[in-house]
Amino acid sequence: HVVGTVLPVARSRRAADQRRRDHALSRAGIWGEPIAKEGSLGPDWISPLWVGSDKSSPIDKVMTENHIGMRNLSRTISIGGVSMKLDDDKWERYQKLCGNELKLPYNGGKPKGLKDQLNYQVQTKEFNMLSDGPDGGKAAFINNMVSKYRDAARSKLREEYRELDSIAKETSVLRRVQMLKQ
Repeated sequence: HVVGTVLPVARSRRAADQRRRDHALSRAGIWGEPIAKEGSLGPDWISPLWVGSDKSSPIDKVMTENHIGMRNLSRTISIGGVSMKLDDDKWERYQKLCGNELKLPYNGGKPKGLKDQLNYQVQTKEFNMLSDGPDGGKAAFINNMVSKYRDAARSKLREEYRELDSIAKETSVLRRVQMLKQ
């Protein structure tokens, strides 16, 4: 009976793994890069852990050394006080924009994506004079820059997908009408 129970679970697991592979960007890293599945710990149909290669950049090293965590992106964004869950296409675009695709200038410099900008900044003398640690100046600088890029990415997403604003307005009006009926 064990085989009769394990095989359907294994088949179901393989089908789920295939769906994840087919839609790789739905699992993107913090820099908007797809998480490539290079193998798993244990048999593929059993292991939930994906193993990827370590690509340490200057910003990754600083974040690790200083125990700086970055909040994961939320698939739900707020527009005009209305929370909206992004569909797959918009979600993938948002992850890319927040990672390194959206180029912004910093202090009059050449526009760069978030990861490129942070890689540059963490190697400057000014940055290295900031205090260390998860509550230090380095963490505050990084978190501030991440917030700026994420805000700009939301604005860019709204430009690219004008229907987001329309849906938010309609939802807001419907909420007000419902409140008046109560």
